[in-house]
Amino acid sequence: MLDATGSTLDGWPKSMNNTSKTSPLAADINNDGAVEILASTQDGHIYCYAYDGTLLPEFPICNPTSVTSPIALHDLDGDGDYEIIAGSTSGISVWDYKELHGSFHPWTLYRGNIQRTGNYADNLTYAVEPSMPSNDFMLHQNFPNPFKNSTSISYNPGAFHFEQAQVAVFNIKGQKVREISFANGSFSVQWDGKDNSGRTLANGVYLYKLLTENYESGVKRLLLIK
Repeated sequence: MLDATGSTLDGWPKSMNNTSKTSPLAADINNDGAVEILASTQDGHIYCYAYDGTLLPEFPICNPTSVTSPIALHDLDGDGDYEIIAGSTSGISVWDYKELHGSFHPWTLYRGNIQRTGNYADNLTYAVEPSMPSNDFMLHQNFPNPFKNSTSISYNPGAFHFEQAQVAVFNIKGQKVREISFANGSFSVQWDGKDNSGRTLANGVYLYKLLTENYESGVKRLLLIK
């Protein structure tokens, strides 16, 4: 695991004691607000590491035969947790991971999306939205996206009036880096890619949501390219 400067993060790299010829996945599989990394080996083991490199206690999963295709994550039965899907020499194996997943899921299948573009930006239009306070309420996707100098974030309040609405921006670790309050009567703000201290942030994927005095929206993603 490398940071935006190319430096190895603490706790990495990890040894899985066998050859891996498939790409890893990145998603919040246990709703802890941080991304976990999943990878498989040719001898049939699937590993899952926390962001700091700690192996999750339920792993590794041991398949009786070799895992021969890239693994994938999806909530197949709609119960709020991920199933882990893998092709093996004996067919297709599916494991039900019994923890509710979070809303951070940047890379859940081979090359990132069903079009197999291998591009982060192509995954940003997909977001999981919780129950909204009104069918008319909507937090919009930022525009432009990706962006370089400034991007607009807006929402439609529907039938609701919020006295204290703001956008909170998070890095991929789930750390809050910026808060921007909406002016009274305004439903749009501009973000310049800087944190609360005015420092320019590194290129990459960031997450944002709407916070009010009594409501918190679902998470959306944006891509900063300087």
